Amino acid sequence: MNQPWDPNNRYPALLDRREAQDSDEWLLSYADLSTLIIVFLVLMFAFSDFDKNNSTTGALYRKRLLKRRWPSHHR
Repeated sequence: MNQPWDPNNRYPALLDRREAQDSDEWLLSYADLSTLIIVFLVLMFAFSDFDKNNSTTGALYRKRLLKRRWPSHHR
């Protein structure tokens, strides 16, 4: 039972709390990283969709397309 004094084993409850805090900090940073990745992917999708809408869809695009295909007396 008489073991040599070890500063790491002197306060086991305190060490458990430190380990819990370390793991909580890691989970927080992991959550932040995953949130940033999701936000990045959503923004990439939004801007790619935004670019498509400007060039290939919408009423203005269809109006320009009709002007190119048929003369004005056919509208």
